Amino acid sequence: MRENFPLSIIGTIVGATSMISSMRMVFGPLIGGMIFDRYGTYGWLRIGSFAVGLVRRWSWPTSAQRGRQPSRWLPHSRDNLPTAKARVL
Repeated sequence: MRENFPLSIIGTIVGATSMISSMRMVFGPLIGGMIFDRYGTYGWLRIGSFAVGLVRRWSWPTSAQRGRQPSRWLPHSRDNLPTAKARVL
């Protein structure tokens, strides 16, 4: 996240995303229960969730589309992670 936003507004960004995800956690089960009560099956929930995933995947730009290289700290593979030496007591 730090490569996309200035350091001065990181707290605001993290707070806003936390609030949005908290609201989704509050209202998601409620809306899911209402859909199940209306249709008597979880099929529509699965279809809707799959559709939201597809829209998110196709609409969110990748690092290459933004013209940036991915951060070297993102664990795309285990080889990119910094290693820590174990202390022997």
